[in-house]
Amino acid sequence: LTVPEGSTIVDIDKKLAEIGVIPSGDFIAATKAFNNYDQYPFLQREQHQNLIHPLEGFLFPDTYFLDAQAFNSNALIETMLNNFSDKISTLENDQTRDLFEVITMASIIEKEVRTSKDLPIVAGILWKRLDEDWQLGADATLLYLKADRSINAADLAEDSPYNTRKN
Repeated sequence: LTVPEGSTIVDIDKKLAEIGVIPSGDFIAATKAFNNYDQYPFLQREQHQNLIHPLEGFLFPDTYFLDAQAFNSNALIETMLNNFSDKISTLENDQTRDLFEVITMASIIEKEVRTSKDLPIVAGILWKRLDEDWQLGADATLLYLKADRSINAADLAEDSPYNTRKN
């Protein structure tokens, strides 16, 4: 199973169902039922459990080798979290931002920006807005609520925690 960067939990669930190792929705349900937060110091139960898709952004994109006969969504979640843990252990620790905030911003930027050359520009703008306590105004956050990956005027008017034009 290859999980590209930017894949959501819904994307991973869809891929697993397409290759026939789970019924559709099983991986999503497993992330919602995940309760092993104490094993991963980079996860804060309170932050994750309030999300529509807990663990979003913390399941490391990579290629995973699966045994279709013995496949278990919980085991894949733990493998992906262990991979995330291994990768972040080599990073320099930025004391000014907590990891949840950095991963959340990275996820927003990844959906908001089309070209790699624009990444640092948009990141700078969004961090400045956050630091100044302004609304982020990143429409891509609404994509986490949408199955069809399109945003319309009604979505932009919706009062949701994922509408960064309002919240």
